[in-house]
Amino acid sequence: MSISTGFIVGRAQATKAVQERLAGAWVWEDKTVADWQNDLTALQAKEAQLEGADMDLNRARASADAALDELHGLTAQGLGMARAKYRNDPETLGLLKGLDAEGDGRRDVLDDALAWEVAWQRLPDADWSPTPTNTRAAFTALRQAAAAKAESLEAHQADARKARREQSELAGHLWEDCVAWYRSACLVFPEPTPEGQMIRGLPTEPRSGAAAGPKGPEDPQARRPFSAPRSPGPCARSTAWRRRPQGARLRGLVGSCDSMIMERR
Repeated sequence: MSISTGFIVGRAQATKAVQERLAGAWVWEDKTVADWQNDLTALQAKEAQLEGADMDLNRARASADAALDELHGLTAQGLGMARAKYRNDPETLGLLKGLDAEGDGRRDVLDDALAWEVAWQRLPDADWSPTPTNTRAAFTALRQAAAAKAESLEAHQADARKARREQSELAGHLWEDCVAWYRSACLVFPEPTPEGQMIRGLPTEPRSGAAAGPKGPEDPQARRPFSAPRSPGPCARSTAWRRRPQGARLRGLVGSCDSMIMERR
């Protein structure tokens, strides 16, 4: 059974209220009313921290993926156009052999871009630019910025994981205290008594069909990262690196463009 944090908070608040009403007849030594309130305050504060961490994570992910989308497209463009330009130069084609822009994930996009940048510096025309805007200097600046954003994303992911783990621990301890108090109170006050009836009226499990607790945002690359890609033209700029399932080595944009070049030769 999935127990939401909201239900745990609600049960703890109800337990605290009943414990206050029973104070004249019985005092639970394990946890005072003030202790209940302190734990509730700590959990609710952690919930707010987690919500903020998730918001920061979403923003960092959007920023990093936008930069990586652009970097991936320019890598594919530059590498594909270089192979077309030097199609009759076996030595340069050998330099470019093994490079691709398939990008199976964020790290792979950065690795592909760095490999292309290193090869670009070694082309016979090192100052050549695939397009007026896709210059080597601009590409280097974009790659470095994308790498910094990817690193920031990883830091935000770590922060969100830490906040979620701490929130889960606080909620778990509070739930265990609710269960322990209920068991003790039921042993002290038999069911037929007014106190026993009040205790047994406390919520002990979510109603059937009640929604489970909220989940934190999942990184699209953590599981099946993206939905199936649309069908762009073979040389269209692509974000398939984010839509492709993890580990799938599909033929990338550059490979499609290279096939077209070979067919025309």
